[in-house]
Amino acid sequence: MSSNDISSFADATQNITDVSDYYASFTSTNFTNSKATGSTTKSNNAIKRVDLNTDKSIDAEKYAPGKTVIQLTVDMNTASTDQGVVFADIDGSIPSFEDAIGIKINLVNFDINTMKMPFFMLNYKHFSNNDAGISFNFNQGSWMTFNAYPPKSDGSSINYKLAGNSDGTLFSGQNSNGSDITAKNLLSDEPVAIDTTDKNSKKVKSVYNTSSHISNNFNTENGKIFVGSWKSPLYGSVLAPSADVDVDSSSDGLLYGSIVTGQNIIGNLNVPSDLAYQSIFDASDDFGDDAIQDFLKDPDSSNSSHPTIKSISLPGYTSTDTGSGTTHYIPQIDPYDFHYSLNNITDELPENTVQTTKKSLDTTVNIDTKSTTNKTEKYYLWYSFNNGPWEKYSENGTTELTNSKLEITAKDADDLAKKYSTDHSKYKYDESAYTDGTTYSKLIDDNELIGYHLFHKNRISYLVTSTHDSGTYSSYNNHTINDILSGKTNDTISAANLAKLDPDYTPISYNLHVAGDLLVSYPKVFDFGNFTAGTSEKTPTITATGLLTVDNPFGLNWNLVVSTSDKNKLSNPFFIPDQLGWFEKLQTSMLGNSTITYGNASDIKTITSKDTLLSLNSTIFDTDTTSVISKNYYSAQLSLSLKTKKITHPGKFQDNATWSLSSPSIAVDSSKE
Repeated sequence: MSSNDISSFADATQNITDVSDYYASFTSTNFTNSKATGSTTKSNNAIKRVDLNTDKSIDAEKYAPGKTVIQLTVDMNTASTDQGVVFADIDGSIPSFEDAIGIKINLVNFDINTMKMPFFMLNYKHFSNNDAGISFNFNQGSWMTFNAYPPKSDGSSINYKLAGNSDGTLFSGQNSNGSDITAKNLLSDEPVAIDTTDKNSKKVKSVYNTSSHISNNFNTENGKIFVGSWKSPLYGSVLAPSADVDVDSSSDGLLYGSIVTGQNIIGNLNVPSDLAYQSIFDASDDFGDDAIQDFLKDPDSSNSSHPTIKSISLPGYTSTDTGSGTTHYIPQIDPYDFHYSLNNITDELPENTVQTTKKSLDTTVNIDTKSTTNKTEKYYLWYSFNNGPWEKYSENGTTELTNSKLEITAKDADDLAKKYSTDHSKYKYDESAYTDGTTYSKLIDDNELIGYHLFHKNRISYLVTSTHDSGTYSSYNNHTINDILSGKTNDTISAANLAKLDPDYTPISYNLHVAGDLLVSYPKVFDFGNFTAGTSEKTPTITATGLLTVDNPFGLNWNLVVSTSDKNKLSNPFFIPDQLGWFEKLQTSMLGNSTITYGNASDIKTITSKDTLLSLNSTIFDTDTTSVISKNYYSAQLSLSLKTKKITHPGKFQDNATWSLSSPSIAVDSSKE
């Protein structure tokens, strides 16, 4: 038994499969409706941006008119000295990939004299077998290019167009801010240093060095793979756990990399010793670099070269950063200061929604500033309401911030909302009342609670950028990210478009639902007790009481109606005209006092039609919300006084009444956000 527990070919095959599966797990693409979704690429901090033409078919132009190209463009992070690694999903389910004649890799802002060559882990999958059983056929008509486009001679970064050059075809690397230095063919025989730090002066052919940084992982292919002839080699090593690998590098042909398969290797091989050792994967022994290993352990945590928001914390809420700018909140609701509350509208809240009764909350923004012990990084915090324009946050008179935990008080948050509403009225803080469209009811002690769940709905977004972000974007007239956010392009850039510029610019947002439920609590039963017929002279009236409250924090107009559909009105003493009197004792103590007192009783509207017993409308109140009694808050002891002289025959009598609450023009929110 060997020390690595591999004692058979089956063990070796399983080991190869495990390695292939591991590298394939870093990307996951689904291709539906002509669009690729999922993680098509992934990279570490040494890489600023990666683009793969999953949703754009690129013509091979002069190389093979009518044929398509797989094009991978990698923009290097010029501020990083880390070893880079890029994972890319080459999915044959994408028609232009299945039919591609060539593979074109572009390294943008890459200086071969100072930067380390990044590693490329290309995960091939879902290529269909042809009649000969070959699923990936890199034959004599195929080609692969690998070019480096250096920064400008003054050291500043160049931009590039995703669509390609002015003809809209292959990427050219040149545009209005293109490099003034000639691009380098990294598949040439030109000697290059394998160590840019000058610690090792050894040089190898550029094509060897480039090939040793490419792994072609055919994770799902189970037929035969043809990886090239002497006219058209596939550069880089091949990892194919379940497929036969056919290669023809006889005569003057060369195999640029190693082949690892759990099946068969077929063909003619001509591998000179220098190529064999200098072009195998990780010949430079850099794949063990700390920057790569840290990334492999946690690929979602180390993929940012800019300051980013890790999470936002609000009182009573838990926020977690998922690594993609998305925050999840545990929704809950504060208790009301009123008598009753629905206090249960949480289960159906949309994701990323905070529900509270407060308009503004203490907010803690937790930021990965990218500062080090040797250098303090400065950043801008941007905020936006309701997907409107972005504004810079200022703390103690400065917008250039450094602290990793930024505390915004509820008062400051309220001031921001007010100022933003003044400056951007189209996107102002929305105080419209929305409802989920449901009429709620529940029994609390001896009272029934009915009402609507109402809320103000606003979206609040935050974003951080470095104060020295100098990269420009051709699609925004070569402005920097801070210029774009400042409105210099005269456009309000959406969250989706920000993320397209760079994943680090994905805003972190939440929906604030400020609840103000319109609620009525009324006695479920008015119990008059027992009365003996014929004793009305001794007991001219009998009385039942109960507490009625209306909570209306948003100050909406409301109408409360008590009606009946009882068919026995003629024999039921409750329905004899003037038999039943409604009286109220209005609350006189201020809301929140430990003792609630009530004033003198007064008559309120009684039977208004044959089916309506009581009608109470908010229009009878003034609009002074500081009053104890107003349309915002109403509380009264209701007394029902029944005249006994009309009770002329024995029986059990009850009023099966219906209490209903209405409020005009409440918008129903159906967006679920």
